[in-house]
Amino acid sequence: MKTLILASRSPRRVEILRRHGIRTFLQEVCPLEEKAESDKGTAWYVTSLATAKASYVAGMHTDGIVIGADTVVCLEKQLLGKPENGEEARKMLHMLSGRSHEVITGVCLWDVTGKRTVQFAKRSTVTFGTLDDAWIDWYISTGEPMDKAGSYAIQGYAKEKILSYSGDLENIIGLPGRDVEKALTVLGWKSEGV
Repeated sequence: MKTLILASRSPRRVEILRRHGIRTFLQEVCPLEEKAESDKGTAWYVTSLATAKASYVAGMHTDGIVIGADTVVCLEKQLLGKPENGEEARKMLHMLSGRSHEVITGVCLWDVTGKRTVQFAKRSTVTFGTLDDAWIDWYISTGEPMDKAGSYAIQGYAKEKILSYSGDLENIIGLPGRDVEKALTVLGWKSEGV
């Protein structure tokens, strides 16, 4: 069985892989800087970032399959990445208040030995209720927004303010697990239970 390497330090992505029965994998952090900007489209942007992460980590190995991923929030063509500070988180949350937005995750699986890749982007939609200043201040004080695209975690405290979502919940959290499983199968990886 090929070794899997997750090119991310995200505990949420780790949890999603484990939820899908993928328990044995390495984690390598990619130092590439993420910037929420693109003139070629959101899907292209997140997929290219995921590919850059996977490529970087693949360069450190002689075998295995690397999983790279990147998630952004898109509000009316404006990309919202991770906030750099509390003020930026506050601005993003005000922008999302009472509105719907897209969450797009780009994924690249890089087979180091076979020099093959599978790339894709997945979209989901989230609708927030009204977020007042007191709630936003409290939410920022929890620290939860600080390493999340769009400054929120749907599986965390923010879920109480989300009116609805459509699409894959795991995609919104940061990794569409079922799609990753399918892509791994395309690359010849067999699950640990097989």
